[in-house]
Amino acid sequence: MGLLKTITDTLSGSERYTTRFAEKEELDEAFGFREQAFQSLGSGWKGNPDHCPAFRNALDKESSHLLAYDSRTKKPVGYLRLTPAHRLFGATEPTFQSALQHFPASVHPFVSVWHWMAVQAPDSEAAVRYALCTAAYTRSLEEGKAALVVASCRPSDIAEFRSLGFRPLGRVVASAISGHALPIFLDLHGYQSLKLLDSPLYAIAKSKGLPPGKIGSDWYQEFIFRNGSIDTGYTRYQAGAEASEFHASLTEGLKDGARKQLLNNALHLRCRFGETVLADSAHDTSIGLVKKGALEVLLGQDLIAVLGEGDVFGELAFILGGKRNAMVRAASDDTEILVLSRKIVETLKSPADQAQFWRNLATLVAKRVVSANAALNDARKAKTSAGMPGTGGN
Repeated sequence: MGLLKTITDTLSGSERYTTRFAEKEELDEAFGFREQAFQSLGSGWKGNPDHCPAFRNALDKESSHLLAYDSRTKKPVGYLRLTPAHRLFGATEPTFQSALQHFPASVHPFVSVWHWMAVQAPDSEAAVRYALCTAAYTRSLEEGKAALVVASCRPSDIAEFRSLGFRPLGRVVASAISGHALPIFLDLHGYQSLKLLDSPLYAIAKSKGLPPGKIGSDWYQEFIFRNGSIDTGYTRYQAGAEASEFHASLTEGLKDGARKQLLNNALHLRCRFGETVLADSAHDTSIGLVKKGALEVLLGQDLIAVLGEGDVFGELAFILGGKRNAMVRAASDDTEILVLSRKIVETLKSPADQAQFWRNLATLVAKRVVSANAALNDARKAKTSAGMPGTGGN
């Protein structure tokens, strides 16, 4: 590991994963892992390269870079960047743009952003995230500069982050980097709360003598007082509660148990007018269903489709696993959608149910191809007819 400095080992009772902050001479290893983890984002990236983890950028010099290693292979399996919040205003993805706006100017110097987390340990993602977060917390307490942390997580992982002491800071946001992300925050010195949660972070803080904080809980209480409870914009869907089979195009033919398993693990998003549901250029293998309201599908600035109840979207990226070419956004204030990840489908126990789901999806795609071909033929006929003598053409 050269000059990498060991900050902490995981506190899970094993030494499977260790975490280290990269020293100046060893940054290439950290950047190399990050670039490899996010390499699919780099191809065709439309925005500022400074905002993409697939590229090295100027903000890297203002940040700390944390790596997690598998102690058996001695190879990196996780990465996290820690950046002062004031460096990121106007230079980060929507998840953090929306979250950082909640903090008054007086708080900005005390906010650290933990972002661009990458984990490449398919069977141990939670353990690696745990190792990264505990190491980042330890470093933050030791340095004494930050009081609050802003981060993001997949909605499906929120229980894991809550157990550490993180709390939601806003609504789920569609991101080109992470698909759907929930902004979250952590009060580094909220020891009473960490103790009540039995968070492993409390043991770390106690071992450091419970360093006094500058701000934290008071700010959050004022935030709740001004804004009310946090509306995250999502819940877990409860199968069987619906009045209509809006999901039939994907669930037809599935056994009752498989259908409920699929739907109960879906992300149920409540969208406001104009909110982005799926970001173009995003690399995520999820597919959506419109439960209520309407969606617009845009290719660049062009509106190419309007979707309503029962319609499916995002199917090509779900099948192929590639980059999304179109943006999907809510076209009404009462829009509700379900989002299914590919992992959810793969957890169906019966191979027959998995095969049925893919047959349903193949049928859906085939119907869309037929419909698109018919529309194209009609357009060709109209163009030909417009050019014939006596038909009004010139």
